[in-house]
Amino acid sequence: MISTAAVQLLHEYTGRGATKAKTLINDDAGHDPAGGHAHEGGRKLVDNGRSDRVLELRHDNQLTMREDLFAIVERQLDRPYRT
Repeated sequence: MISTAAVQLLHEYTGRGATKAKTLINDDAGHDPAGGHAHEGGRKLVDNGRSDRVLELRHDNQLTMREDLFAIVERQLDRPYRT
């Protein structure tokens, strides 16, 4: 459920989403690795030596989605999310 909601949120924010996702939870740590979400524009930037811009954009998107992602985890686990 966390993975599905996180992929849906990514799609809402960026217009695209991962092709697969899995949430791993160990003790009090969770990780939601998502793959396959690079877009053509990002690949072109990397091919032209501008991978720094791709990383900066991904970071900005993550910061923008941060609170919504925390809310997903809190709802699914029924407890506060701690960073």
